Amino acid sequence: MAACQRRPVQSKVRMDHVLPLYENGNSRQDHLAELPSQNRQHVILLIIGIVALLLVLSIVYLIYSNWQRSRQSIKRLTALNKSISEKNEKLQLALLALQDSQQDNTRIIAMVAHDLRTPAANVQMSVDMLKQSNGLLSTDDRDYLEIISKSTTQTLNLIQELMHSYEKDTSNSKDAIDLETMVHDCVELMQLWANDKQQTITVNTVPIIFSGSREKIWRVISNLIINAIKFTPRHGHIQVRLEQKEHEAIIQVQDNGIGIPLEFQDKLFEMGKVTRRQGTEGEQSTGFGLAIVKQIILAYHGKIYVNSLPNQGTTFHVHLPIINK
Repeated sequence: MAACQRRPVQSKVRMDHVLPLYENGNSRQDHLAELPSQNRQHVILLIIGIVALLLVLSIVYLIYSNWQRSRQSIKRLTALNKSISEKNEKLQLALLALQDSQQDNTRIIAMVAHDLRTPAANVQMSVDMLKQSNGLLSTDDRDYLEIISKSTTQTLNLIQELMHSYEKDTSNSKDAIDLETMVHDCVELMQLWANDKQQTITVNTVPIIFSGSREKIWRVISNLIINAIKFTPRHGHIQVRLEQKEHEAIIQVQDNGIGIPLEFQDKLFEMGKVTRRQGTEGEQSTGFGLAIVKQIILAYHGKIYVNSLPNQGTTFHVHLPIINK
């Protein structure tokens, strides 16, 4: 009986030991079941970390590469800027040398023109004195003297044009010019020459006061009228107009002459670019007059242009700004 009573007790003890083992076995199984999930999370975190590291390394590499390229670009730009600066300095030196050379050439031409004017004037004076010797000259002699006289006059005109072209205007004189009076005086003087070709000159003006050099503005007006007389046939008509539009004085010289060929008009105001043309009655032209006119007008910040058709006449337009003080 005693033995029988102990067995249940031992059995109970064993069951008590088995139960915790069973429970511990379940915990371990659960723990083992959780291990793959944790491993997957670790792997995912590891992959994310690796990707993040790669991204950071890529960004660092890009930044470094851009920095290297920027440094190289800065070096190239610096070298290019240095090269441009050196070339700019050389160009400035060349420009200064060219200006000095141009000034030297201008002085030489002005000196030569001045020196040539005196002997040419002496020849002209001698020819005039010989022409007055009525009984001592034959008809042939007079013809030769007339040729010499015309050639000398043309030479003097050419010298005068050169001197006006290359002279340096050192005077800053600003005269108050009554343009209306000047235009009428100029037309009255030029009418004497127009009478030789039986031409008529009409004038339409308004009162305008302009600040500038009387000599130069007179030269502009007289050159345009002389040009119209040369290239207008006998019995032709010339119109000279002076008007004001806003802050500009506008001078127009219009003729019904032979006009200007289209191929000459683009270079009409350039020094020595246009072939010299004779007037309708053989008048000679130096080819400098209109170029000098343009230089004078540009000096006053004005403009000049022409409208012309062959055999239909020519109109020159001059715009001079009026500065009201």
